[in-house]
Amino acid sequence: MIYYLLFFYIIVCLAIFAFNIGYLMKQTLRRFYKANGKHK
Repeated sequence: MIYYLLFFYIIVCLAIFAFNIGYLMKQTLRRFYKANGKHK
């Protein structure tokens, strides 16, 4: 049971980590396109 809870906790942490990485990448891409948005 404890191993199951630990596995579930690791899955949740990885999901939150991946979501944060995707959000940061989206923010940096948006900033990059704003900086180079003249030729768009």
